[in-house]
Amino acid sequence: MDGTLLDTERVAQEAFFAACDELGITPRRDLLLRCVGAAEPMARQVIREGFGPTLDCDAFFQGWNRHFAQLSRVTPVPLKEGALGLLDTVAQLGLPMAIATSSGTVHAVEKLRQAGVLLRFKTVIGADQVQRPKPDPEVYLKAAGHLGVDPRACLAVEDSEYGVRAAHAAGMTVIQVPDMTPPSADLRALGHIVLASLEEVAGYPFATEDLHG
Repeated sequence: MDGTLLDTERVAQEAFFAACDELGITPRRDLLLRCVGAAEPMARQVIREGFGPTLDCDAFFQGWNRHFAQLSRVTPVPLKEGALGLLDTVAQLGLPMAIATSSGTVHAVEKLRQAGVLLRFKTVIGADQVQRPKPDPEVYLKAAGHLGVDPRACLAVEDSEYGVRAAHAAGMTVIQVPDMTPPSADLRALGHIVLASLEEVAGYPFATEDLHG
């Protein structure tokens, strides 16, 4: 969802810098990028290790979340380019869709509602509904279960490394449309599909070996 369907990552970056300024710490974009696609417990670990034990981690995340909410109220988070066209194509094919996200379910539902696309999805599975967030495959396996389909018959569209690894481990065919960071060599070694934009997804010439189901 974040960084894939919704252009939230740049809002998150602005909110991150605002939280750093509020607490008087030097912003580190490298830490921000390591948080992309991570559920909050994992992001907290990254921030805690990066900024050290003197940082009030609770205050930092409260500030980050508050600034994100304020920025989102001023300017609603837009859909990524090509997102609506892709959703229309999938709907025309009669395929069910689910959201499998590292965000909390309540926040995810609200973001999707504000973007006007919530009702397009049969279910929304947030990080709070699983024991092990991305890169563990549990959130994707649970989403497939709610759709009533074999994970190997699913196509997952992701932007982040955590998400790609989660969907790949679930046995799904994975398309990555990178947002803020390009895929690493280690990630590319998984053999998943990497495209430049969501606009390329619907017209991708899937070969038999690309599809697991």
